[in-house]
Amino acid sequence: MRTLSEILELAKDGGMPTHEECYWAMLALDALHNLDLMRLFKLINEVKNDSKSVKMRAELVANNSFKSVKTAMNVTPKHWLGPSHDPSTEECQKWRKISKAILNHVTSAPDNERNA
Repeated sequence: MRTLSEILELAKDGGMPTHEECYWAMLALDALHNLDLMRLFKLINEVKNDSKSVKMRAELVANNSFKSVKTAMNVTPKHWLGPSHDPSTEECQKWRKISKAILNHVTSAPDNERNA
């Protein structure tokens, strides 16, 4: 399997990555996206509570994001995700089921319960 960077460059050049490469690239990019969102939401909450070191924290978030993407781009998507994020494993599916149940519970709760 090609690295994530190679898969993306091939697609941008008009080539067609394999089905497996697309599958793993999609999962890796989704995980990268979620990591960045979590970091940004954490930064937003920190800024609300303490604005003294906003620039330093923003630089840290940006640097961590860059490092994560750089690392992911230089290995295969399957390697970067690791076995705990391999949907073909029972362990991954167990945690996915738990996550979905939590999300369904939170999103189905009345507004007054969510804001408590």
